[in-house]
Amino acid sequence: MVLVAYLHPVEGSLSQPQYFSICVRFLSQPLPELLPLPASAQTFFIHVFEKAVKSPSVSTLGPIHSMLNGACQELLGILPNNTRIDFDDQLCRILLSNSAQQDSMLLLWCFGIALLAENSSDVGTPVGSILEPASCAPTPSQEHPEPKWRTPAARKLFGSAKSQMKTLTMTVLSVIWACKGEVGVSNADAIEGIRIAVKTIQAIDPEIRRTWPASSAFAKSMFRKAIEKVLRDGIHPSVQLEVRKLNT
Repeated sequence: MVLVAYLHPVEGSLSQPQYFSICVRFLSQPLPELLPLPASAQTFFIHVFEKAVKSPSVSTLGPIHSMLNGACQELLGILPNNTRIDFDDQLCRILLSNSAQQDSMLLLWCFGIALLAENSSDVGTPVGSILEPASCAPTPSQEHPEPKWRTPAARKLFGSAKSQMKTLTMTVLSVIWACKGEVGVSNADAIEGIRIAVKTIQAIDPEIRRTWPASSAFAKSMFRKAIEKVLRDGIHPSVQLEVRKLNT
């Protein structure tokens, strides 16, 4: 199998940009039916994530999102328990970091990975129940989060009405930034970021989505600003098309 050849050795795949890109491209596509994921793909994925943890950015977390959206969509479900717990721990730390809070696009990618991690099948033991970092522990208003949110990052984003309101606000702000233009966001990143935003908003309670635009003066102003950015001169039609899906 060509993929296996590129994945060995893993360190070589990571150190040589051309091999790294090929491996990520392969693993970003669903595997053909009945074709198992090579064992070396798990090692490659973990190494890529470890590098992203050291320097979180769209460029380092993007491959993680792409692989979880492709051939590695069920990989998290078969990781050893300690490895899975560490993955969720580190993802939550990145999500709550100053880097993510100050970088709208990085925040969207964190949201996307959190959703994919939550949807990974056969999680087994409730993730985060062991060694869960204090920063991800439920707050008093989250003592009884919805049972469906099993991972620390997802519970932080969607575990209560208050957290969902905050997540919705941050998502809209990030979409505004992606549509702003002249801020260094490529059209490709803007399109993918908005797709993540759509999925994030779809995970929020419909009633919260319905009432959010009128929930505060700040929300009203953001809603107007989002419309302005979508209608601005020079916006790429593909970006504009993705934003329109936010209303569907």
